[in-house]
Amino acid sequence: PSRVLSVHRDFIDQPGSSCILVFVFVIVLTMNDDKRQEITALHLKGHKSSVLCLAFSAEDGCLLSGSEDKTARLWDLRIAGWKTKLCIMADHEVTSVAFEPSMKGNRSKSSSSSWSSSSGTANSFAQSFSVYLSSGNTVLEYDLRKATSPILREPACTLMETQDEINQISVTSSSKQKSMAIADDSGSISVLPLKDSRDNNSNSNNQRQYNLGSSQESNCLMTSCVFRSGDQLASGGTDCNIYLWDIGKPRKPLHVFPMERDDMGANQVCNPPMIHSLQWNPSGRLLAAGLGDGTVAILGVRKKKWALLSRLRNGHDASVASVLFPLPRNDRLLVSGGTDGAVLVWDLGSDLAGDASTDPAKVIAKDLISTEEEGRLSSVKTARGKESSLLFGIPHQQKMNWVTSNHRDTIFVADISNNITAYRIPLQ
Repeated sequence: PSRVLSVHRDFIDQPGSSCILVFVFVIVLTMNDDKRQEITALHLKGHKSSVLCLAFSAEDGCLLSGSEDKTARLWDLRIAGWKTKLCIMADHEVTSVAFEPSMKGNRSKSSSSSWSSSSGTANSFAQSFSVYLSSGNTVLEYDLRKATSPILREPACTLMETQDEINQISVTSSSKQKSMAIADDSGSISVLPLKDSRDNNSNSNNQRQYNLGSSQESNCLMTSCVFRSGDQLASGGTDCNIYLWDIGKPRKPLHVFPMERDDMGANQVCNPPMIHSLQWNPSGRLLAAGLGDGTVAILGVRKKKWALLSRLRNGHDASVASVLFPLPRNDRLLVSGGTDGAVLVWDLGSDLAGDASTDPAKVIAKDLISTEEEGRLSSVKTARGKESSLLFGIPHQQKMNWVTSNHRDTIFVADISNNITAYRIPLQ
């Protein structure tokens, strides 16, 4: 995009932090006067191969990453240096990760403090929750209460084995039930009820698991799935369809929305609009889809029917690998990461997100957002004639796999390198 911020690098040493921070570079937006705003970027080092996936737990203050090096790493973001807390071993590359969802009222605010389930004494590695990894065609649960060293080798249990490689897992909870959805290369979505990790019988999972059905095309890969609420789920894959499911009625989807090839953008129009990533906005009214043709589709319900509300174009010139609503109470701010190496920050506008939604101009530092005098960049018309706009872009310069945030001021990026990049965005 034309509003891409320039990059300046400064190398520093971090004594005593061998697995984490190697250098910091600063992305600077130079203004007409002497004032400037800086986006700082930290590199989290530890993985030995490409980082494929990320998850963040606001409740526990931790980041979880999965890699081609057959490990997952738990990063403690509550302490200075953001060091690796645990290295979790798997048999195959880790394609998706998730934190144990808390049932209402079950996890205390102190649940993330270190402790040992066997002795009841504190240690510096154990955490009082579980994490889930997809590795190859297997979903594994690791009970972090059992960690007594920096390396956790044995899973608490194998939750599920599929016939095909797993691409993504998504978890949700209600006051009565925890559930996991599993998207794999068979083109189907599996749903698995989850037990509480503190249950004495959690080493086995005998609850009923079932499939939500297969894609209409037998050779489709189901690449993405994400829960909207306790019972509703969206999924998508290489057949270019987005499916909305009620997991209590698994025979057929509530709605199938085909994504048509887009020829209105100036960038990537030759690739089919396969679904690479899905994300609900915080209120659950809108669904963002990162597509193979370089656009981001915004879907929602109008007059009790699903509709394509907007197509964000002229931003990425390659597939959109990941989409994210970075703030838990902001329906307008959207982040997309592409295989073109660009991280783009969008404002969906009040027409899509609602008049009550917070304007990103009141959240992000003003110098990062183009003014009316500079002209809105990459504005795109929505179905109702209002504008969504590209606020600014970050030149990450590596093909991206995943983006997530700390729900405040930091965007984490996983890419084809061994590192995780954390971009801190200046806020007002």
